[in-house]
Amino acid sequence: MIESALNVNVPIKDLSPAPTKQRSKSEVPRTPEVACCEGCLFVGSEVPYFQIGCDGPCKKWYHGSCVCVTEMQAELISKFHCEACQKSSAVGPSIRKKKLNNHRHNYLEKNAEDKPTQTGTAKFLQELKERDAKFKPLTDAVETMRGRDIDIDYMRECGFKKLILIEEKSGLDIILPDENFGYHNVAEILGADKVVSAIDVESQEENLVVTLGQFVKYMDSPQPRDTTINIISLEFSKSAMSKLVEPPLVVRTLSWVDQYFQDDEEEPPESPYAKPEVQKYCLMSPENSFTDFHIDFGGTSVWYHIFKGRKIFYLIPPTDENLMKYEMWMRSPPAEQSSTFLGDKCDCYRLELKEGNTILMPSGWIHAVLTPQDSLVFGGNFLHDLAVEYQFKINQMEDRLETPERYRFPHFYTVCWEAFQDLVSRLEDFRDHPKDAPKWLLKAVSTLYNTLQENSSDSVSQEELKRRKDELTPHADVSGTLKKTREFMKLFATVK
Repeated sequence: MIESALNVNVPIKDLSPAPTKQRSKSEVPRTPEVACCEGCLFVGSEVPYFQIGCDGPCKKWYHGSCVCVTEMQAELISKFHCEACQKSSAVGPSIRKKKLNNHRHNYLEKNAEDKPTQTGTAKFLQELKERDAKFKPLTDAVETMRGRDIDIDYMRECGFKKLILIEEKSGLDIILPDENFGYHNVAEILGADKVVSAIDVESQEENLVVTLGQFVKYMDSPQPRDTTINIISLEFSKSAMSKLVEPPLVVRTLSWVDQYFQDDEEEPPESPYAKPEVQKYCLMSPENSFTDFHIDFGGTSVWYHIFKGRKIFYLIPPTDENLMKYEMWMRSPPAEQSSTFLGDKCDCYRLELKEGNTILMPSGWIHAVLTPQDSLVFGGNFLHDLAVEYQFKINQMEDRLETPERYRFPHFYTVCWEAFQDLVSRLEDFRDHPKDAPKWLLKAVSTLYNTLQENSSDSVSQEELKRRKDELTPHADVSGTLKKTREFMKLFATVK
């Protein structure tokens, strides 16, 4: 999706109390099938080893995930008070240590006056808001349109190179919940005990996991909140909430996943034949959430609707030069990357989205996102015919960066082969009238052919070749499709 989160889990058994606030894996005694905290969410499952002890009357120990505290956050807590102790005694909320700085992820870092400001910190957000007027207005690269004017013919004619802003949903043929729908409804439908990945914005830690029930309580807490917890990777296309949301019609028409995959509950998500779950995300972001620059996985395009609140996008066009700078920035050490605002290295544009706005973002755009007020957003990702070149370009960049699989478009090559076979079959309609073949179709087939034929190239590792082969569906006719494409390429090459 537009904004992504990480959840790294490891096996855990029983964690007994200890005299220290937290312990490493090597220090953890274990007893099978026993949880370390009451009401544990992770009995019998994989959870982080980290635990934290309550300094209140109960003196009990909890998984950090069960009480919504990361290991880094725990370092910054002087006295931790669990929810039960806060309710049953006069201890009050947990007590944080006094901040020594407001510009480093570790606000207890000493002698940090001369060190650079890091992403997501209070000073970073303040400086970003103060310089908003200095960003270039996004005029030449965005089309403001009415929903009824955006259909498949328009997209094929314009090529979907510019961002498309739709200020009102009328005419988009988009399905959304009732206007009173909110965070509480998400928890009610998906379950208050549902565990989701989240980001601690101030430290930019991505290994925080919370339940939807915990998150609703957090959002109900008075402002200013002690922490900023951002949920941006909650995909719900196979849940009960799915019927309440449908992407704009033009997205459903373009999307390869919607065209070539059926909903199949029998296929496990890891199966290459399963429908990739990328079409419907629910993003729940408190004020001052910030997601650093990124490109959506697999070079996917994005639909994004502001249901509640506001968002500010900082956008960098996907020129070759900008993509090269982005890749270099991604390769830089974490400390350097977190203290370098990529928008200072490239032409960076600002676009503010308000409640009721929808945006369609083309493939490859580099973007960061700021949330100026509590927001609820629906969105999704899609591969399609009009961006094949950039989709492969970004996927290959992910290969070079060794991006973890959990951040990749699921079964990317499966989807591409399904699309390739279908697009080649469409060329049959123009065999006798090659001059009538649309340019978008010829370009898509040509790019898919030139890239997918590398399955037999020496430039691709044997491991990668095996991975791609394993992703092919049983009915994929690789040699036949490639042969037919070569015939068509010769035929259409003669057309002036």
